[in-house]
Amino acid sequence: MNWVGPAAPPSPALSRRRRLAFHITALLLPFAVFGLGEAVCRLCGFGVYPHVLQRVATDGNRVWYGTNRQGTDTFFDIRRSVGGGMRELQFITPKPPNTVRIVLLGESAIQGFPQPLPLTNGSFLEAMLRDLWGGKRQVEVLNLGATAVGSFPVTCFLDEVLQHEPDLVVIMTGSNEFYGAYGVVSLRGLGRTPAGMRATRWIRKLGLTQWLDTVLRPTSAQRGTLMERLAVDRQIGRDDPLRRAAATSLRAHLTAMVRRCTSRRVPVIVCTVPTNERGLAPIGVDVEPALPPGTRSVFHDRLASAEQALTANPGDTAQLARESLRLWDQSARAHFILGQALTELGVHAEARDEYVKARDLDTMPWRATSAAQEIAHAAAAAAANAGAVLCDMEAAFRAASPGGAIGWELMDDHVHMSLRGQALFASTIASTLTSMPEPLHVERGDLDGLAGWDSYAQRLGHSVYSDYLAATHLRTLFDIPFMRRGNPAALERYDGLCRSLIAGMSQIDSTAVERWHDPTLHGATERPVEFVVGLYRMAAGDYAAAAPLFQVAQMSVPVLSLWSLELTWRQLTCNRHLHEEPTPQDGQLAQQAIRIGDLLARNNGAGNPQLLRYLGLAYNLVGDHASAIACLEKVVRTESGGEGWEVVAALADSYQQLGQTDAARGVLSRATQDPAMATAAQQMLQRIEGGGTTAGGDSGRR
Repeated sequence: MNWVGPAAPPSPALSRRRRLAFHITALLLPFAVFGLGEAVCRLCGFGVYPHVLQRVATDGNRVWYGTNRQGTDTFFDIRRSVGGGMRELQFITPKPPNTVRIVLLGESAIQGFPQPLPLTNGSFLEAMLRDLWGGKRQVEVLNLGATAVGSFPVTCFLDEVLQHEPDLVVIMTGSNEFYGAYGVVSLRGLGRTPAGMRATRWIRKLGLTQWLDTVLRPTSAQRGTLMERLAVDRQIGRDDPLRRAAATSLRAHLTAMVRRCTSRRVPVIVCTVPTNERGLAPIGVDVEPALPPGTRSVFHDRLASAEQALTANPGDTAQLARESLRLWDQSARAHFILGQALTELGVHAEARDEYVKARDLDTMPWRATSAAQEIAHAAAAAAANAGAVLCDMEAAFRAASPGGAIGWELMDDHVHMSLRGQALFASTIASTLTSMPEPLHVERGDLDGLAGWDSYAQRLGHSVYSDYLAATHLRTLFDIPFMRRGNPAALERYDGLCRSLIAGMSQIDSTAVERWHDPTLHGATERPVEFVVGLYRMAAGDYAAAAPLFQVAQMSVPVLSLWSLELTWRQLTCNRHLHEEPTPQDGQLAQQAIRIGDLLARNNGAGNPQLLRYLGLAYNLVGDHASAIACLEKVVRTESGGEGWEVVAALADSYQQLGQTDAARGVLSRATQDPAMATAAQQMLQRIEGGGTTAGGDSGRR
């Protein structure tokens, strides 16, 4: 007999409202979990991108802003490759009255690499406009070009720039659309579209993304540049979809930048990009010709014969190169060899066309192509009525080049301008301003009165040291395997130049330059080579040579920095060895040091012993002895040797000037225990005991 228990009572059916609530809760639960995780990550410091232009200091009325390497690094996978950065620049917001602020935006081609900051295009432009405008208005040129970035990051930089009162924005970009940060090779799939780039940026900014990145992808032990990671043996042929993606990205972002400027009524100049056409062979290796094996062998044989005959018989080279191109017209190398032969034959217009074809077909497109130049033309033309102006920089460089094809005269490598090229860029922008309204307008007739480019270069600090700096950076660039492969002569060129420049230096200077190569000397940024040479000259007693070197070095470092403060004091020290009494210039330099030191101290730098050291020395020099004592008392016990004596002497002098003789005796007595200070300290003690004064020079001499 089977027993069947009583049936379970049926479950009550959920009401429609409860079912809806259940479904909504189920849908929202993942978002809630995501939100909670994101909140926790943000509390732990993830999910925040620093600004590219960060607040540096304030004096109560004005705010100082400066470029921030951590901000530009956010566009790179710095766990895998070295990030790109801007020059260290600072500026004031609100800008000073009657000042025209011009901002240069783009990649390293506009940044001025490999020249030092005082010799970049922005410095030339600023000097030229000061001469052209006279005293009518002040000019401030901020070069915010960044290395190794595509056009999308530049668009993001512009968003910050527009908050800081630019009177003109100059944009030149287009060389890094493949391999730069947010270039189409560095991204995947939909991320290669403009919308995908924005989405990628948003996703990478999430706290959860950044936390997972630190957990799942530890920092690589060996980090190279982004170009070195992405471009090795990668061939991008003429019909590769990446070329269309790069053009789409550049068009979208350049158009957006022009629109953002004009919508804010900020005039904008769009520049085409000059490239090394005649001097640089294609960087990439040609795609293997799609020919039958026998025909392919004929192609390679004729091209090799063409290259071998170039020096001895350019006519034969031209014929063989043309025969090769009839077999396969997508060879960048063949077009370049034909261009070289035509240059030798004096057929310059046709030669330039071949160089351009070689550049455009280069399977490693690290130079702005003809498509990029056309996009710049179109972006400016589309907004011409709203204040956009085209500056055909490529045409200007061609006009100044032998045979009309750009080469080593104006370019240092593939896209970076030589010293003369930096000046030509500046004068071309100045010429473009003749078509623009006040306050930017330049009278065309006044351009003829400008000094030559070499005169401006000398005024801005050009020297054998700046030439050596540029040559060392270029030697490093052309020593990269893929650069050395196609252009071995360029490496020999810059290696030979470095050796020649060193050979022409004195023993002191060459020793200083060798020390400059030590990476431990520099820290986060590179110390100017003039800084190091000046220190060695100063140590050798050559104060007359050291002082101007420190002055040039100071133009290469941020105004509000310990380096700037130190360089100001170094100039003062040199001057006090060269003159019996402080000069009016010394007073100005000391006041400058006080302004810098005071701002740094008021903005989280008050406990820095180096800051207190130089600030106290400056106070002593201008006669503010109470302030000098307040600074120097905090650092004097850590000072030693010859460098320490100037602190001891200045402190003792300030004590004596305020009638604190016992305090002066005490600090000098302690100094007699240091062999490097003993003699000078004894002499100063004797003057105090004899009733003499310590004022007027001991603190600046050793």
